[in-house]
Amino acid sequence: MIWLVIGLAVLVGAAEYYSLTKLPGFLSAESRLLSRTAEPGTPFVLQTTLRNLSRVPASMIAVTERIPPQATPQDPGPEQEAGGTRLSWRTWLMPRQKLVKEIPFVIDSRGCYVFRGNSLFVGDFVGLRGSVRLFERHEEMVIFPSLQEIPGLEDTLGGYLGEISVRRFILEDPILTAGLGEYTGREPMRAINWKQTARSRQTMVNQYDHTSDPSAVVILNLAYTARYAVDRDLLERTLSCTRGVIEALEQRRIRYSLCTNMLTAGSIGEWLYVPEGLGTAHKNAILEGLGRSTLDTAESLTDLLDRVLRHMDKNSCCILITPDADQEDISIAGRTADGSISPAGGTKEDILSLTKRLEDRSGCPVLALGVQKGGVARWS
Repeated sequence: MIWLVIGLAVLVGAAEYYSLTKLPGFLSAESRLLSRTAEPGTPFVLQTTLRNLSRVPASMIAVTERIPPQATPQDPGPEQEAGGTRLSWRTWLMPRQKLVKEIPFVIDSRGCYVFRGNSLFVGDFVGLRGSVRLFERHEEMVIFPSLQEIPGLEDTLGGYLGEISVRRFILEDPILTAGLGEYTGREPMRAINWKQTARSRQTMVNQYDHTSDPSAVVILNLAYTARYAVDRDLLERTLSCTRGVIEALEQRRIRYSLCTNMLTAGSIGEWLYVPEGLGTAHKNAILEGLGRSTLDTAESLTDLLDRVLRHMDKNSCCILITPDADQEDISIAGRTADGSISPAGGTKEDILSLTKRLEDRSGCPVLALGVQKGGVARWS
C-alpha cells in the first residue's frame, strides 16, 4: 500500500514538474485580424489560434488578449471577461490539438488602433500554480472617417463639377486635341492649326476630344490659424467632408488624386500624395490614410499648394478642403507682424489668393470648401 502511495506521489510530482516547466513551451498562440480596415461601428474579427504540440493535455489555459480600450467585444460569451485593455477567456487542449477562436469587436470612432498580441497562463497539474507566456504582436485596425450627411456639400460639389463639364464643351482645351482635320468653314478661326496648315499647304483645324475623362486633385488642408483654439470635432468633420467628396467623385467616375499635409499614424509620408486613380481599391487606400490621420500637419498650406503644382496635370480641376474656423480667431492671428500670410494658413482671402496659382496652371476655377460645424461653405 505504501508503495502505491509513493508511486502516485512520484507520478503527481512528475506531472506537476512537466506542466510547470515543459508543457508551456509546447503551447503557442497567434492572434491576427481578419481585416485591416472597417467602418465605424461595423464588426471586425480577431482570430486567435491555440496549438498544443505536446503529448500531454493542457487542462487549464487562460488567454488574455491585449486590445485597445476603444474596442468593444460584441456579444461576449460567458467564458470571456473584458475590461480596459484586456479580454480574457479560458479553455483546454488535448494533445496535438488546435483551437481557433474568433471574437468580433466594434470600434465607434475613427482612428488607428493596435492589437498587441496575447498572453497564456498555463495552469499546473494540481491547479495551484501556473506559468505565463507572452506572445507579442502588432496588428493595426484602421477605422474610416464616418460618411456624414454634410449640409450643402452635394449641391455645391455637383454644381462645380457641372460647371467644369460645360466649360470643356464651350472652351475647348488644346491639351485634349484628338487629331487634325480639313477646314470645312464651320469651325471657328481659333481652331485652325497654322503650323500644320503651312506644312500641308491646306487649311487644317484641331479636332478636340470631348470624351476624354476628366480628372480632379483633392487637396486636404488641416493647417489653419488658431487651429488649437477650435475643438477637434471641426477637424474630424473636415475628414468626413473629404470622404464625401471622394465618394461623389467615385459615383461620377471621375479619376482623382489626393494631396494633403496631414500626418498619419504608423506611416511617414505615404499619404502626403496619392497618385491619380479610380475604383474601390484606390478609394479604400485614401480612406485608410484619412483613418490614420493624427490631425497634426507636416507643412503649411503654402508648401502644400507648391507641392500640388508639381504633381497636378494641366487639365485637372482642383478641390480644396480646409477647416473654416472662427473668423475672429483667424483675423487676429492670420498674418504675421510684418503683414505677410501666417504659415498656419491665414484668412479666407489669403487662402483664395494662394489658389490663383492653381487656376492659372489648370485653367479651371478652384473649388475651395470651408468646413464649418453646421455644414460646408463654398469660398470660390
